[in-house]
Amino acid sequence: MPLSEFYTLYPNPFRIPVRLKFSIKKPYISYQGPILPDLDIAIPVNGEILLINNIASKTIINDIMKMTSGESQEFRLAFGSSFFQFHLKLLYNIDSSYTITYASGQGIKKIALAGISGKEFKARKPKKSQASPSQAPYSLRLVDSLNAAMIDFRSFEEKPSFLRFADSTFSLLKQQKVDKLIIDLRSNLGGDSEIGDEFLQYFVKSDFNRYAKVVTKYSRLQRERYKNNANKDKSSSSYEVMISKRNGSIEVEEYPFIKRKNLSNQFDGQLFVLTSPFTFSSAADFTQAIHHYKLGKVVGQQTGGLIVSFGDIITTHLAVTNMEVTISHNLYYNMGAKETDFRGVIPDILWNTGRL
Repeated sequence: MPLSEFYTLYPNPFRIPVRLKFSIKKPYISYQGPILPDLDIAIPVNGEILLINNIASKTIINDIMKMTSGESQEFRLAFGSSFFQFHLKLLYNIDSSYTITYASGQGIKKIALAGISGKEFKARKPKKSQASPSQAPYSLRLVDSLNAAMIDFRSFEEKPSFLRFADSTFSLLKQQKVDKLIIDLRSNLGGDSEIGDEFLQYFVKSDFNRYAKVVTKYSRLQRERYKNNANKDKSSSSYEVMISKRNGSIEVEEYPFIKRKNLSNQFDGQLFVLTSPFTFSSAADFTQAIHHYKLGKVVGQQTGGLIVSFGDIITTHLAVTNMEVTISHNLYYNMGAKETDFRGVIPDILWNTGRL
């Protein structure tokens, strides 16, 4: 989205004064509360929004998905709706006053609301607590009343730190005899795939892998990328293999299984993994392994990361316009994925929890 141009044209844009939940299915938009605690808005929570300035909610949802790039409708809507004011302004020129038609147990009603400028919103927004949140990409919280624990896993980063975190966490869970574990991946965009392998070691019952195979297409551009970015040593055996490939040739490589470790603090209780359209890359791969090996229940929304996905991009430029373009030369298949499974991990229990 051309957000920098948008804020240059509209440096103090108005906000619609309500928090909304968006869905690709009816109800397409529902009311969740005001954007500021001092606002008094008569719409009941979870009331269905039918029209905004006489534009049907279904039309708004479809327009947002058309204007947002992504490989699934769920992701396009989740990402696009996080810039809702951008779409209202540029698609419909709505920015300072809103007429909302909604349906509830009391029937269909209409309410007029004034927009709140960005500066006013910032001035009226309650100040956050001075306590600084944890900067670690993962943290543990015990829920003693449920004999459960939750790992808030925001990113697959910092492998050495993760190994220490995992060892201490699962030792504590075993010591406390915690029998239910929730792993929250709703805001996890991925990262180091090796962390996913190490994480799975605490749950698997046998040798495993997250990937079944990778399909590679060889080309002049791919060889140039390898030479410039991956291995500049032309005398290496891997480079010799690379340059010997015929342009346009395709090869399939199956992944060997990873040997299961005999961990003394492996978790054997109930496992739940929370997902959303913002669960991507290594986080989605980890989720698919949990699903495929039946190690726990996946709860939430279909992941934004797909179980058959392209990766390892090559950057080049178009001949006439010189515009930059990226092309993938590898196609990865997660364990359990079929040839046509260009989709995310489908949860065992569908639950629209939204993004944290």
